[in-house]
Amino acid sequence: MKISEAIAACSAFALLAIFYFWDSLGADLIIGGGDNLFFFIPIRKLWIQIAQSFSFPLWNPHANMGMPLFATIQPAILYPFSWFYFLFPFNSVFNFTIVIHYALAGLFMYLLVRSWKCGPEGAAVSALSFMFSGYLFSIHRYLSTLLPTVWVPLLLLLVFSGIIKKDKRYIVFSSLVASVMIFSGGIETCYQVFPLIAILGLFPNLLFDGDFKSEFWTRFKLLALFGVVLAGVTAVQLWPTLELSHWSIRRYGLGEYEANVWSLKLRDLFLFFTLDFYGYFGNTESYFSEQNWLQTLYIGLPSFLLAIYSFRRLGKKSWTIVSIIAISILLALGKNAFLFPFLRDNLPLFDSFRYPVKFIFPMILIISVCAGIGFDQLKKDILIKEQNSAFIANILYLGVGFIIGFGLIEFFKPSLMNQFEVLKIIPPFYNEPWINLGNLQRLLAFASIFCLFLFFSAKRIQINPWLFFLPVLVLGADLFFGNHGLSFKVPAKYVDESSQNMKFLASQPGVFRTYVTKETKKDYYRKKVKNQNLTYEDQARFIRSLTGVAYGLNYVEGQTVMRPYFFDNIRGILNTMPIKNRLNLLNLFNVKYIVSAEELNLEGLKLVRLEPGGLVGNTPSESLAVLKEEDTIRIYQNEKVLPRAFLAESCQVVKDENDYPVIFSRNDFNPGKKVLLNKSPDGLTCNNETRFLNPTEVVKILDYSPNSIDLEVHADKNRLLFLSDAFFPGWEAIINEEETEIYRANYAFRSIVVKPGKNVVRFKYNPTSFRIGRIISFFSLVFFLFIILKGYRIKKQ
Repeated sequence: MKISEAIAACSAFALLAIFYFWDSLGADLIIGGGDNLFFFIPIRKLWIQIAQSFSFPLWNPHANMGMPLFATIQPAILYPFSWFYFLFPFNSVFNFTIVIHYALAGLFMYLLVRSWKCGPEGAAVSALSFMFSGYLFSIHRYLSTLLPTVWVPLLLLLVFSGIIKKDKRYIVFSSLVASVMIFSGGIETCYQVFPLIAILGLFPNLLFDGDFKSEFWTRFKLLALFGVVLAGVTAVQLWPTLELSHWSIRRYGLGEYEANVWSLKLRDLFLFFTLDFYGYFGNTESYFSEQNWLQTLYIGLPSFLLAIYSFRRLGKKSWTIVSIIAISILLALGKNAFLFPFLRDNLPLFDSFRYPVKFIFPMILIISVCAGIGFDQLKKDILIKEQNSAFIANILYLGVGFIIGFGLIEFFKPSLMNQFEVLKIIPPFYNEPWINLGNLQRLLAFASIFCLFLFFSAKRIQINPWLFFLPVLVLGADLFFGNHGLSFKVPAKYVDESSQNMKFLASQPGVFRTYVTKETKKDYYRKKVKNQNLTYEDQARFIRSLTGVAYGLNYVEGQTVMRPYFFDNIRGILNTMPIKNRLNLLNLFNVKYIVSAEELNLEGLKLVRLEPGGLVGNTPSESLAVLKEEDTIRIYQNEKVLPRAFLAESCQVVKDENDYPVIFSRNDFNPGKKVLLNKSPDGLTCNNETRFLNPTEVVKILDYSPNSIDLEVHADKNRLLFLSDAFFPGWEAIINEEETEIYRANYAFRSIVVKPGKNVVRFKYNPTSFRIGRIISFFSLVFFLFIILKGYRIKKQ
């Protein structure tokens, strides 16, 4: 392919992506929807703030009582496009990242199909089918899925070029592309694609022409090189991530319910051809019971017909394609088929994945590639003079057939709508009949126009070959307008400005946490979702987990996919208690403010704010009626909250972890005086004897940063210092420049023994997994450069 063609393709796909998101590119809007606003944006703003303070964002102190940040992988800290956040305004970079990846999706697919000796028209068909597919459009709301998906065509191009040409340079570059995919946070996408590369790389005869029987070990060595470089370059990310995975709720796999949420139903396959046939968009009550994690699956009728036609060129290799598609569908069906449950029970790591619908991606990839191959084969068949006339006539007949179908629906529309009523193809289980019939007509209209343009181009191909781009434009328009307009645009103020509740909490002095009651989440948040009246003002007022991390708020909970299981277990203990019995644990958790949608008349809680309504002390008496309003959020101050760090009077060793729920729920448990440890500490005897504190024994927080905490501790004798931050491997404790052991305290927190006198204590997060990983990654990059330079030297000689 000529450089001029590559430049033209790059420019064309960039313009298409910009035009696709044109209404989302203003400074006042940001591309939201899904998890973007409440997960990806806050967590990115957090790590950028940490990095701008010249500290690597290893730890997140704001969610789940503290947990790893870099290791969660989804913040995409090492992803190359994330570096633009340091150069330009956040909102612009966030929108730009989404838009440019659609351009890259089209460009990479175009290059892939062109490398397989398809003409530019066929490559354009594949690029448009992939770039504007319903799947790729839907995942613009989930960056950790969108970002790695875009790189897959380029990865396939480099890997298969390296295997067919037996060139190590292609393989090493492909491993760097795979590393970029992992750095983007897309482990599940990699899990789908890498096995496919391994199988087709070892047995390329399943997909490519040629004699590959005598080169098996050469291909094996090349794939081994791919794996070694990939593992080495990504070690800096994967080692901390694997460590977190071992300590997280996914260490023994996800529960069956959570893993199977959003499984496709067999009937959902119809959505590849028509838009929202079942009315998923308008029925949020069925959000978790129906498949609507993907907004749309639409890929159009022409793409499918062309993909089927490609079998004419692929011959027996089409069975490989059919097998991949069948496996993809079976996995996407999740609990509704046998394959996903079987692999959950028998394949390592598979039980840690959720949302089976994601596994429809290989099918989308294959259909897109085959659509371009099919179009290229169709063009070649038309050029064969012996079958030209009859073949072109069949295209015309097909187009006329689609027109007739369109007309019949229009003519019999009243009767068909009545029949839909009789057959119960109506809401709430289906979309409105007139919408479904309109979408069927739309499908037939674009299919007929595609066929008629194809017929016209075929008749004139000898005069002007460029006319063959006309049906390509029709296919692109079908996908463009079919999946356009569903992107969720959010006013930038929801990202740039904190709510009044957040401002109130952020203005309070000291280090403390905020707790949102489970009843509020259930009765306020979910009820509004069900009734379809949840606004972003509601969610900001509600202080949904993670939305305030960029403003320095600390939460007991947080939306994270790999929560440390210690935290998850202790949260389970907390939420099984009646609200009146939770205060003991909330005191222990350093919860100073409690957010509730219902009134809490509990000793030690003081109502300090209403939203709407403002500060209670400044609110006219007649405004107190707002307390009874359903939309009111209340903030209570916990007047018995324990400090983030304090000295304990006694300790107790708990050998059986099943005893913690019993101890925590007892009325005589006083977390401010007694600390529960998993083993006996050195220099201190845990015999339940009370060691009363003197007024001079105090703990002062000197500095509280994400990766380190500095304390000044004055003690009269050996004392147990308790810190209500999460216990996790990698934290070091240094007392007066001497390292000391950290004990797991009160099931999920940290504690150390301090000696009499003045102690300067530093807690520092310095995980071994990160240190070892970055060394491995450094030497792997050196090895990469060596392979590339050696390859070019050999080629030059």
